[in-house]
Amino acid sequence: MDEFLTQIWGINKLYLDLTKSLQLDSKSSAIVLSCSEKNYDRYISLESFCEIFKSLNLKTDLFDIQTAQVGVINAISHLQISRSEVLAHLKTLSKNEIISDDEFENITKFINSLKLIDDESQTKIEDISVGDIFHHNINVLNEAYFKLKELNLNPNLDKRLDLAYQSALNSQFYLSVTGVINAGKSTMLNALLDLKLLGTSNIPETANLTLLKFSQNQSAKVHFWSEDELKTLGIEENAPAKNIIEIKPEELKTYTTAKNEISKFVKLVELGANAEFLKDNICIVDTPGLDDAVVLREELTKKFMHESDFNIHLMNAAQSATKKDMEFIKNFLKYGKSGGFVVVLTHIDALSQKELNDVIIYTKRSIASELESSGFSSNLINSVEFFMVDSLNRVGIDKLKNYLYEKFFGKNSLKAQIILFGYKKELNFVIKALKDEFEFELSALGGSKFELENELDILKKENLNLKNGLERFKFELKTAFLKLDYSNLEAFSSIKTISTIIKDRVINDVVYANKNKKKLDFERIFMIVQGGFNDLILDVFRELKFLVSKDIEALSETLALEFEAFNKIEVGGFDIKAYLDENLLKVDYTTLQTRLLKLIQNERNLAHLPSQVQELFDEFLKAIDIKSSLVLLANDCTSEFKTLLENGALTYENELKNKIKTLEENANKSEQNSQQMSQKSQTIREKLETISQVSKRISQC
Repeated sequence: MDEFLTQIWGINKLYLDLTKSLQLDSKSSAIVLSCSEKNYDRYISLESFCEIFKSLNLKTDLFDIQTAQVGVINAISHLQISRSEVLAHLKTLSKNEIISDDEFENITKFINSLKLIDDESQTKIEDISVGDIFHHNINVLNEAYFKLKELNLNPNLDKRLDLAYQSALNSQFYLSVTGVINAGKSTMLNALLDLKLLGTSNIPETANLTLLKFSQNQSAKVHFWSEDELKTLGIEENAPAKNIIEIKPEELKTYTTAKNEISKFVKLVELGANAEFLKDNICIVDTPGLDDAVVLREELTKKFMHESDFNIHLMNAAQSATKKDMEFIKNFLKYGKSGGFVVVLTHIDALSQKELNDVIIYTKRSIASELESSGFSSNLINSVEFFMVDSLNRVGIDKLKNYLYEKFFGKNSLKAQIILFGYKKELNFVIKALKDEFEFELSALGGSKFELENELDILKKENLNLKNGLERFKFELKTAFLKLDYSNLEAFSSIKTISTIIKDRVINDVVYANKNKKKLDFERIFMIVQGGFNDLILDVFRELKFLVSKDIEALSETLALEFEAFNKIEVGGFDIKAYLDENLLKVDYTTLQTRLLKLIQNERNLAHLPSQVQELFDEFLKAIDIKSSLVLLANDCTSEFKTLLENGALTYENELKNKIKTLEENANKSEQNSQQMSQKSQTIREKLETISQVSKRISQC
C-alpha cells in the first residue's frame, strides 16, 4: 500500500495511519483511488468529488484524500467494499478518459494484488442475512473471475470467462404489478421506489404498460406497435418509422395523453430511475390494469406477467374481492408460472384493524370458493401472501420491500440459484482447463531435452492421427447433416392424409343426416373441421419432432462410439405447443367454413361431394403451408446438435495444438540453465495454488 501511494503521489506522499478503514460505495471508492498528484488540482475543483469527502466529514486536502485512499484499500481487503465493482467503475473512468490508460492499468494491477482475508476468517454463509446470500455469493464469484483473468488465459477461455461474468452481471429480476383502476398502484410503487415517479404530470397515463428499470439519470423510451399489431388494433395507419425512441422524461406526456394522435401507436413506455430498489437489476412491470379495453395490450400484459419472476396484485381494502379481482387471482393460481404471488391491500387507513382482518378472511374464503367451483384445490390459496399498506404514510412498505428482496435474492430463490449455478459451472470449467494446462506445462518442464523431444514426436504422431481422424469425422459429420435434412419431407405422408381424414368425417355426417332425413347440424360440421385440423396438424408436428429426436439420438450414439473424443451429446427438450403458437400462422377457418357450407348446400349429388370437399381441404392445407413450418421446426430442432458437434471437433483440435506448441517451446529452451527452468516451474506452481484457492472459495458459494 505504501509503495502504491508513493507511486501516485511522489514527493507529496504523506505519512499516514495505514490501519484506517471506512465505508463507501464502490463508485465513490473508484473515484477516490483515481485521485493522484497528476489530477489533484482538477479533482478538487469538481463538485461531485468534494461531495464524496463532505459525506465522510473529510476535507479535500492532501492528508484527508490520502487517508481516504488508505481507508478504501483496507475496506476492499476486508471485503467491506467489492473489489470487482470498484474495478468495473475504474474501467468506466478510463473509457470516459477521466483517467489515462496507464493510470487505469497501475491502479487495477495494485487492487488485484491486494490479499483478501483468507477463507477461514471470512463470514460464514449462515451468518449472512437471508436477503444478502445471493449478493455475497455473486461478489465471491466476481472475485474469482478477476483472479482468473490475471492468469493470462488463452482467447477461448478468456471469452468464455467474460461471457459468464456478463451473464451474471446483466441478469434481470422481473416484478409485475396488477390491479383494477383505483387500486393504488402508482402510489404504492412510488413508495416502494422512494421516488415521486408515477402519477405525475410528465408520466404516462395508466392506459400504458410501463417498464421501470434502474438508471443513474432519469430516462425514458417509447416503444411503438408494429404494422401488424396496429392492424389487429384496427388502426389502418402507418406505424412510426422507429420501433423505439429515446426521449426526455418531461416529453412523455406528448406521447401518452389521449389528446395527441401519436398516443394510439404507443405499445409501452420504459422509464429509467435512480431508485435503490432497482439497483440490483430488478425491473418492475407496471400494468395498465385488469379492466383494459384494448385486447392486444391486455395480451402484452399477460405476456410480461407470465415471464415475470414475481407478481403483486393490488386491491383497495375498502373494495376488495371484486369479481374482476377474484377471476384474475383464480386464473393466476391455476395457470401462473411465476416465482411467487402476493396480494397487497391498499388504502388501509380507511379501515380499522378488525375490519382489515375481516377483509383478509373474506378475500381468502372468496378465492378458495372460486377455486373449488372450478374444480381446483382450495389449498392453492395457501401459496398467496397477504400484505396491508398505507402507501402515503409508508405503513407496511418496508415490510413488503424486505419480503420481495428475500424472495428475489434469498437462499430459496430459484432464479438466484440458477444464476449462481450457471456462473459457478462456467468458472469451474475454466479452472479445470487451466489446471490441466498448467499441470501439463509443469510435467513438460521436468523432463530432459531427450524426453521432451520424444514426447513431442509422440504428440506429432497423435496430431497426424487426429488430423486423419478429423477428416474422417468431418466426412461422417457431413453425412450426418445430410441425414438431418428434412427439406423435402416426402416421407411425411401424414400431411397428405389430414384432409382425407377430415373429409371422411364430414361426409359421414352428411350421409347419416341424409339417410335418416334429419336436418344437417352445421355447427357440428364446423367443430369437426376446425377441431380435426387443429389436432391433426399438431400430431404431424409431434411426429416430425419424434422422428428428428430419434435421428439425433441415433447419430449421437454412433459418433460417440466411433470417436472416443466426443461424448454422447444431449440436446434439450423442445416444446411443440409453444413453437406452434409462436411460428405457425394463426389459422382462420372463416372462409373455409363459408365455402364448405355453400358446397354442401348446393351439391345435390352426394356422389360428387367427397371429391369436391377433398379438393377444398387440399387447397386450404396448401394455403397455410404446413411444410414450410415443418422445415423450420426440423432446422430449429437440429441446429443446436449440429453446433455442439462442430464445436466438439474444434475444441479437441485446439487442445492438441496447444499441447504441441507448449512442448515445442520447452524443447527449444531445454538448453537454458536449470535455474530458469526452476523459476518457470515455481511460477506455474504459484498459478496452480491460486487456482486451488479460487476453486475452494467458489465451492463455498
